[in-house]
Amino acid sequence: MRTITSQTQNAWLSSWKGGEDRPMVRATIQMMNVRSHAYNLADINKYNNSSSVLKGTGVFTSAVLGQTHQPIELPNIKSISWNRSTSQDIATCTIVLFNTETLPMGSSPDDDGAGFERPGYFTFNRGVSTEAQSRWNQQTNGWKNMLLPDRIIRTYEGYGYSPEITPELDTHMYPSGVWLIDDVAYDAQGLITLTCRDIGRILIDQIMFPPVVPHAQYPATWQTYHKVKNPDVPKTSSKWFRPAYATDSNIPYIGKGFSDGDDRYVQNNGAVRGHHGTHAFDSHPQKTYWLSVGNYPRWSSAYEYIQGRFSSRKVRAVKFRAWGGPYTYFISVYANGKWQGRSKIPYKSQAVDTNANIRFVKKGRVGKDDEIVVDIKDYGNATAVRITFTDLYDSGIGKYRWRAGVRDFQVNSSVTTYVSGGYRTEGNYGDYTDIIKYLCSWGGFFWPSKSGGNTVRLENGTTVAYVPPGARDPALPTGYVWGFLEKVGTAGKVDLGVEIWDKKPLMDGISYIRDITNYLFFIDELGRVVWRSPNIWSVGNYRYGPTMSNPVRTSSMVTIDEDQTLMGLTATVSARNVREKIFVANVNGKFGAMAVGYNPAPSGIRRVAGWTDQNFQTEKECQIMADLIAIRSMFTYRKNQLEIPGNPAIQCDDQIKILERTTGETYIHYVDGISSEFDMTTGRWTYSLETHWLGEEPFAKWAFNPYKLSQETQQYLRTIGKLPPL
Repeated sequence: MRTITSQTQNAWLSSWKGGEDRPMVRATIQMMNVRSHAYNLADINKYNNSSSVLKGTGVFTSAVLGQTHQPIELPNIKSISWNRSTSQDIATCTIVLFNTETLPMGSSPDDDGAGFERPGYFTFNRGVSTEAQSRWNQQTNGWKNMLLPDRIIRTYEGYGYSPEITPELDTHMYPSGVWLIDDVAYDAQGLITLTCRDIGRILIDQIMFPPVVPHAQYPATWQTYHKVKNPDVPKTSSKWFRPAYATDSNIPYIGKGFSDGDDRYVQNNGAVRGHHGTHAFDSHPQKTYWLSVGNYPRWSSAYEYIQGRFSSRKVRAVKFRAWGGPYTYFISVYANGKWQGRSKIPYKSQAVDTNANIRFVKKGRVGKDDEIVVDIKDYGNATAVRITFTDLYDSGIGKYRWRAGVRDFQVNSSVTTYVSGGYRTEGNYGDYTDIIKYLCSWGGFFWPSKSGGNTVRLENGTTVAYVPPGARDPALPTGYVWGFLEKVGTAGKVDLGVEIWDKKPLMDGISYIRDITNYLFFIDELGRVVWRSPNIWSVGNYRYGPTMSNPVRTSSMVTIDEDQTLMGLTATVSARNVREKIFVANVNGKFGAMAVGYNPAPSGIRRVAGWTDQNFQTEKECQIMADLIAIRSMFTYRKNQLEIPGNPAIQCDDQIKILERTTGETYIHYVDGISSEFDMTTGRWTYSLETHWLGEEPFAKWAFNPYKLSQETQQYLRTIGKLPPL
């Protein structure tokens, strides 16, 4: 809910809306200029008193903030209509303009025979062609190449206006949307129609693939932060030694004639792009390294190895430093005439068999460019050690970019004592909201700090709203997301794998998390991200500060009274979405829970709805989701559609009170959606509101009582601050 002036409030309530209180709409247009902001994942805060293993660099982008082009006001507006809803990903807007410039009083008519007007004055290519110049005396003007797709439109609506100042500074005006033009239609009757979607469209346009997802985090996967025990490390030991180079997985490809984009697949001496297997044993780990041939990431043959040899001796530990990563590694030991171990590496050859499917004695993970010590049991009479890698690193080199690499390779013959290697933190998120923050920051909703040196425009057009230098969201390596994002209070029990995200629009990823959490996601009137639990848990509304500080709760709400502002109302009661039972379960059927649906007029029909998902790993999770789905389903039972004069105080996710005699409405309703229609030729400005019933007082006379939900759901609601603590 937005704060409006007393002048706006009085004009909205007035039966005659004219003179200084007449409805007014203004708009500006601006060229798009997406700004990039580099970050380093190593700057993430420490979690659980242990350094995060996240490494690599990337880029966040700002499409709403930091624009370098000055917005200019759109003249000749005929009408503006827009639609915004909590149930739609992106809001829509249509703007119609008169494509004519009227000459000032006292001016002479043009020579083009159009009298005192210049038709087609705002057409993007007016006066460009030679014939247009000669036939109609058209000349290019400041609107050349302006009204085109991908321009930013900002709309402002209110009652009355101050023509001497810009829309951003006009206290009569309230922002109603930040839009991107999809289509521009110029017709011969002199109208221009701009079809737009809000700035959130960029989350649909961009897919989760480099460069949107940085190489260091591609392919995108999400794993909750958790502690992992490091391998025990030797306290006292004999000296490490470097074996002699024996062979590697590049050798079988020599002479096969394969190519790798701009280079040979492997050189005649077994090197790849100048990196030979001997470089892993040459005592220069900072300068040289072995590099494998290239792969696709999911090839069954994407297992690359390097092998060292030595005279017969006992082997107890292997130390190596990776190039790239993270990788999964396998340690194999050749002793007593055979490869040791019970299990084989799951390699399957394709074009060339590299004989990688040998037995191994140890398997683990190594981070990017990390050096680790792998403790293996004593193996006597050993003569060779091999390290095999899979889950390869996207090197960005060649056509087949996924490769293994080793900077250094050493072996220890005797380890006498071992100490704990301690613990490390693995994973890359702690709350489902963290994922939303990254998707939005990659997509264009990053809020940079002042050190970024970018001008940030707010609703008043001049206020600079930088993040203070050094300040940032603890889930991000730098800065914030432009908007308000509420924590979910939980994270997934299983990894969210590549198949969920890869090469899909950013909005698909957001929708996936939204479906899991039952949260709202939409873009507000200032182009800010709104991500939160629906405003149904108490009476009142959220209210923002002018610089996007955290919203506060207010008990205030707009009252729609039949004697003042109600122009029409239809109340609908529907059984289309009634379900007597709702179940939620894991896809394997091991976990599940049931919630009772909402049906105030039971008829004996046994209607059951269900949802299964791999991310549910406990009955508690299933129960919480079943309860939340039951509440959402209940809200579809009793809905209203009403028409009122336009009121910029009302926003989606607000609560309003409706007073209407015939339908018996005296209750608080939740605003699901708003459709605005503004016609400048008639001076008519209306809102059509989609609402659902909430009640009178939480939770005695309310649509639902959370204290009748399961204990698991009540505890979750306390975690996210929707219920008071016990």
